[in-house]
Formats: sequence, C-alpha cells, structure tokens
Amino acid sequence: MQKIKDTFRCVLKIASPVHIGCDEVYEPTGFVVDEEKQCLIAFDPFMFIQSLPENERETLSAICRKGTIASVLEIYKFFRGKDVKGHGTDLCRGFVDHYRKVLALPSNDKVVAQNLNKFQISRTAFKSSDNRAYIPGSAIKGALRTAYLNACAKSKKMSKFKGKAADLQAELMVYKTNQIETDPFRLVKVSDFMPVGEVHTKIIYAINKKKKISDREARGPYQILEVVEPGACFIGEISVDAPLSKKFISKPVSLEALLESLNPFYKKENEKECQGFKVIGVEGAALNPAQGEYTLRIGRHSGAESITVDGHRNIKIMRGKKESPKFLDHATTFWLASETEKNQHNKGLRPFGWTVLELLTNEQEKRLRADEEVFVYEQMLIEKKQLDDALEKRELEQKAKEAAERKQREKEETEKREAKRKAAFEAMSPEERDVVALESPDLIENTAVEILNRIDDFSDENKLRAAKALKSFYEANNKWKVNKKKKKQLEKVNKIKAILG
Repeated sequence: MQKIKDTFRCVLKIASPVHIGCDEVYEPTGFVVDEEKQCLIAFDPFMFIQSLPENERETLSAICRKGTIASVLEIYKFFRGKDVKGHGTDLCRGFVDHYRKVLALPSNDKVVAQNLNKFQISRTAFKSSDNRAYIPGSAIKGALRTAYLNACAKSKKMSKFKGKAADLQAELMVYKTNQIETDPFRLVKVSDFMPVGEVHTKIIYAINKKKKISDREARGPYQILEVVEPGACFIGEISVDAPLSKKFISKPVSLEALLESLNPFYKKENEKECQGFKVIGVEGAALNPAQGEYTLRIGRHSGAESITVDGHRNIKIMRGKKESPKFLDHATTFWLASETEKNQHNKGLRPFGWTVLELLTNEQEKRLRADEEVFVYEQMLIEKKQLDDALEKRELEQKAKEAAERKQREKEETEKREAKRKAAFEAMSPEERDVVALESPDLIENTAVEILNRIDDFSDENKLRAAKALKSFYEANNKWKVNKKKKKQLEKVNKIKAILG
C-alpha cells in the first residue's frame, strides 16, 4: 500500500544570527532602553499607561496629541529611564550610543525624520503570546526548495537558461508555471518551528562589506535588526504528501531526495563563504554536519548565492548613481551582523542565517519538552509576581488616593465651618461677640477682665451667658473659690455670683 505521506520530525539549531522579517518594528511607545544593562525592554503600552500616575498620563497624552515628527523624539525622552516589566532583548555594543545621539537631536521635524528613519528596529518573527521568536514554516520551505532546485539542476545538466526564474523552476521540477496544482512542492508541508525554552535575541546592525579589500566601503546603508542568537532550538516537522495520481504532478518530490539535497548545496555555499571571509579577515560560521544532520540557510541577508540556482545565477549588482547596474553570477558584497553601525576593521562580524536541521529522537524530544515546561513554569511565576506587584501597587495608589480625597473633604468641611462661623461672628453685635469670646477655649485672663468690666451694659440674656462662661473659666483656673485676702479676684467672683443670683 502506498504511503500517504512521509514526515520528518526535526529540531532546528541556530548557528549564526537569524532574522526572519515579519513587517513589524519596535514602536517608540512600546519599548524602553535600559542603558546600564544594555537591554531593550518591550512592554504592553496599555498596561504601562494604566500604571502611570495621572499627571504623567496627561503629559504623555499631550505629547501624543501633537502628532508631529519631532513629538516622536519627545516620546522617546518621556520613556527614557522608566521602570517597566516586559520582554527583554540584548543590545549590541554601539546601540546605546546611537540611542543617546538620537535623544540629543534638536526638535526639528526634518532632522528628526532623517535620523528616525535610520533608527527603525525591525523585529524578527515572534509569538504574540509570549514574545519569543519562532521560525515560520515558509522560511524553511523556501530554503528547502532552493536546495532541491540546485539538486535538479545538477542532475538535469541544462544548458544556459535565459528565461525568468519562475520558468527555470518549472523546467527543473517539470511543472507548468501557470498551473499551481502541477507544482510538486505543493505537496511539501512545513510546520512553523516553535521555540524550546528561552530564546535569546539581540538588536544588531546589518552592514554591507565588499568581498575584496578596498579603501571604499560598500554602498548599502546599515539596517537595525533583531536576530535570533546562536544556541536557540526550534521544533517542527517537514512532511511530503504522496500525489493521488500522476495526472497533475509527473515528477513528485520525495522526503529522502529533499533532505539529501541540503548538504551538497548549503555545505558547499558555507565553505565558499568561509573561504571568502578569509580575504577580508572575517571569521565564518563553519559547519560540519554529522550523520543525520543537514545544513540549511534561512532568513534575511542569507546571501544571493544561497537563494539562487548554481549555474543559472543572474545577480543584480548596483553601481554608482549615474551608472547602470550590471549582472553577475556572484554577489560582490557580504551582509554581516555587526556590533556597531560602522566596522572598518571587520572585527566581530558574523554571517546571517546558518542553521542545522537534525532528526528529533524520542529521547531528545522528551528532554526538550522538559526544558520547555520548566521555562513556561518559570515565566508563569514571573508573570504572576508582576501581576501581584502591579495589583499591590494599584491598591496602595488607590488607598493613597482615597486618603488624599478624605483629607481634602475634611479640609473643605473645616473651611466651610470656619467660613460659616466667621460670617456668623461678623453678623453679631459687640456684646454677642464678647459672649462668644468668653465661651472660647482660648480665653485668657486679660480678655475675661475686659469683658467683665463691660458686662453691666449687656442684655439680661447675654449677661447671664457671659456670667456662666466666666464662672466656668475661673473654676477651670482655680480662681472661683478665693479667700478674703485676694480682694480683686473676690470682687470679680462676687459680681459674677450676683448676676447668676
């Protein structure tokens, strides 16, 4: 019975920096640069803004409402030094200095626009659930196709082909360009390769270097890319379906032939590249695949030779502004990962895209799955702590807010009472004010005596109130019960007693 499909469960190991474009960049409102730790921290803007004090939220809103190019610079400055929790990415050596130069720019739209265009940080493909990098199946399938086409070209011994690249592929794999159902690679299925455990990424500069020693640099401007660093592992599978009939696909692809095409092509390109690096003093990522291992090159800046068919290359070489481009069977420059935006001495430069594919054994899968479970558990604990800390912070802020509001209310009530008392006091007659003064806990002897001297002119009601207040005052000060020797005080007491009856 014919097999429905062949499947290759495998692990992809990163051997040199890999960037898989995903049409996303690190937005100014979504990251903070930790200048001391050389780390970029991407965070959830909504959660972060919610955690800001009200005055800082207003400040940020005011900056965002401006909508000018220069206001982007203000956003960078606003976020500078902020303590945030999120996904961390390492930074290359030259990035922090570059970041500081950008922040020091004058607030001029034209100047800011020119510099911010060069400061755009392209993200590598990532999982939205946890921000870890992953390898899309399309990137691997493209690399498999290139290797397989090169194997077909070797076996077919075609003469110089002058048609388009799409026509060349159709000729090599025997299908019709305008009928996708006849393409044998339609039956090749590649899953996305998912990360296992922690995946380290880094922000680097991609710079262009000539393949020959020259006193003039290559023309390509630098790019700022996030890359997956060597050592990361990803699990996925490659499968090849068997065609139901030969009506549409006359020359089907087999999994065995597909895998066997990898090393002859990519190993050869790897060796050629390493040889070329020696000319300019760069150390290559030399790969020596063991039995059951396959060399593969994926992602951006993989080199023109690694994505074309040997013997049929027609690589466009750009020249000066006034010169027309020329076409060669090889590229004249390398794109390399650099720690700085300029690297005149070629130190520490690394090639892009080299990986190793190998069979995933049951034992290896158990170990990798265990690593993944540990990572997920640790991330869960970190996230729980962050949520607990955020909740505690919010509760403390809420209590502080309530206390401040309560204090404000008390202040307002006190002010109202005082204003009411003051208004009532101002509406009183002089003798009513004297009575209130006598009833005050702040009454002093001199005031008491002065009012007592005026008490005879008071109305009967106010005279009685004043006498009671004076009696309470003297009792509190042990001056109510006095002997005959203290004549003056005795006179005061007797006068008050007379009023009280």
